[in-house]
Amino acid sequence: MNENRKIRILNIILLVVGMGVIIYYKVCDTVCAYISGSFLGIDLKIIGILFMAVLLVLMIPAVASYKTPVGHLRTMMLAGAMGGEVILFRFQV
Repeated sequence: MNENRKIRILNIILLVVGMGVIIYYKVCDTVCAYISGSFLGIDLKIIGILFMAVLLVLMIPAVASYKTPVGHLRTMMLAGAMGGEVILFRFQV
């Protein structure tokens, strides 16, 4: 198994785990009740699930001609998510 295949499998596992955590927060009624928020009127948990689902679809092996644009889109999505997390962290500290 080559290195790229191992990284791809690890990325898919992390995406599935991330979706599971978000779904757990959505189902949780007691301890997680304080976690809430919305963006443009849409619950952040739904946005998180959709974000992870789009990244999961982008992890499907692409046709060679789409490999570079898909890689750029995936990088832009992750950079935007990291920027959002930095802003959220700034508000918490």
